[in-house]
Amino acid sequence: TWGDGEKRNVHADMRQLTMEIAAKTLFGADAHGQGPVVAQALADVMDAFTRRLFSVLRLPESIPTPGNVRAWRAAKRLDTILYGLIENSRRMGGILGAALDDLKARHPSVGDVRYIGLFAIVELVKDRGTREPLVPFNAAPSEMAPMAALGSYFRENGLFTFLRWNSFFCNPPLCINEEQLHEAIEIIDRGLDITDEEVAR
Repeated sequence: TWGDGEKRNVHADMRQLTMEIAAKTLFGADAHGQGPVVAQALADVMDAFTRRLFSVLRLPESIPTPGNVRAWRAAKRLDTILYGLIENSRRMGGILGAALDDLKARHPSVGDVRYIGLFAIVELVKDRGTREPLVPFNAAPSEMAPMAALGSYFRENGLFTFLRWNSFFCNPPLCINEEQLHEAIEIIDRGLDITDEEVAR
């Protein structure tokens, strides 16, 4: 926070804000309390890159100068965080996949589910036998009522996802934990009652 009459380095403040946004967006860092660690690591890597870019004498990165050592350590911290996110994606992806398969078994409007890790899509149909889409491909707004109702239900319950014609995506952040994932699946489960009613008509 800024105090009355305080002099600030606006460039440094904006850079810190940018790093915090990058840490949150790329790594979901705040979810693990690692925001400052990621922001500092990104800043160190960017410092090393900028120094090399504008240096008249470019020493090899393998020489242990203080700047290179700082960049090595920062890259190692980022690698640790990234590999943690990949492992979390594998673990949570297994839970997501099993939950989506369960939804497919219980909801007649679910024609198919496809997933790898935490990247998934749910396809909605009028009839599983014919696989007729719940709404037509490239549907007019007047034909999108069931999907619009589903999207509204999701948003009203705090689940923000992308709906496209007769499908919706399930792509949570890589830092999601099991409790958050189950909460999202419960919202999807209740929302699919809307599309099941459409199928039953």
